[in-house]
Amino acid sequence: MRVEKRERQTVFNGETTLFHDLENGEAKLFKGGRIDPQLSDPARLVRESVPSPGASATLDTVLNDRGVSVTKLTIHEEGTPLEPAYAPAFFTEFDRKTVISWVTATRHLTDLEKYVTLEGKEVLVAKLCSIEYRDQFTGDVFSQELPEGVHLMEVADPGNKQYSEMEPEEVARAMFTAWMNEDWDKVKVFCESRLIITYMKRVPLASFKITGPKFKRNPKYPGWQVPYELVFKNGGVKRLALALRKDNPMKRYVWDGGL
Repeated sequence: MRVEKRERQTVFNGETTLFHDLENGEAKLFKGGRIDPQLSDPARLVRESVPSPGASATLDTVLNDRGVSVTKLTIHEEGTPLEPAYAPAFFTEFDRKTVISWVTATRHLTDLEKYVTLEGKEVLVAKLCSIEYRDQFTGDVFSQELPEGVHLMEVADPGNKQYSEMEPEEVARAMFTAWMNEDWDKVKVFCESRLIITYMKRVPLASFKITGPKFKRNPKYPGWQVPYELVFKNGGVKRLALALRKDNPMKRYVWDGGL
């Protein structure tokens, strides 16, 4: 299976999934499938789109411009309550609307739109641009040749079990300490991204503190967020939460966002 966006490609060959970040020239290889199964199974998309209490849904059947019967499901959901210190950032944290359309007879997905309510207005944040259903596919659909110069991400010292025993807060402290000490070999133990390490080198860290316990913004997320405060040598301050996930062969918490 293959999913292409303007800024990234995701290719699953039946055994491994390759993520290719086109904008930043980085790629990552995962065992197993990492493409959202909802995209290939509209029935599952419908089932999993009404998870929250109080959600409302309407179902309509219309004829499209070719005279084909299309079923349209519109779902309204309330955002997940957040602590006062955090503004909504993920789709499930906003009041939102999802519109799913499929051919009534074949159940082939034809359209998907996602909206969030922001400052009292509905804002379109995701839309299915095109989808193809074929009886047969050529082999290149399920493979991807990486261009020369693309960095294939991999953490350092993957066989070291001591890092797998560390809790999220410990990993955050170790990573920030290594950043402060400009110990880039140690940073690579927890961060696979060359782009992020380049950012760290450009903004030297003076001090940091973990400002609260780990938390999950999304119950399905395979990791945790660790809130922090960073003070840079240029006087700048950043307060955010470090995302660390553990669904990797090393069973180690590694950087996944929040910088």
